[in-house]
Amino acid sequence: DLDMLDLQLNRKKTYLRHLKEPGDAIHVLGVNIVRSKTEVNRITISDQYVRETCKSLCAWINSPQLQNDQEFFSKLFGRISFIKQCSKSSYEKLQKMTRIKCGYEGPLTAKALKQL
Repeated sequence: DLDMLDLQLNRKKTYLRHLKEPGDAIHVLGVNIVRSKTEVNRITISDQYVRETCKSLCAWINSPQLQNDQEFFSKLFGRISFIKQCSKSSYEKLQKMTRIKCGYEGPLTAKALKQL
């Protein structure tokens, strides 16, 4: 209950959005909720976020200096994990991009990436 936590709902930032037609979408907390032709809505990550993650991943793969930067790796792997947990299709897109842009065919796991 919000009152117990001494919090209030901001009515200016609260609204209902009905996803009526296939393709209708809303962006919430870094994910897109997209109405599909079926009754189940799809969740995706923005293409820009996936591209930026791929760019950072390529930098990591191609730079021995970055491979020694634990903070960079933690942020990078956090982004990869976020994509993987939120959207299978966005994660598959990241894997495909990584193969094409970086030439990396291996798994996007912390263990595999740390062994580069």
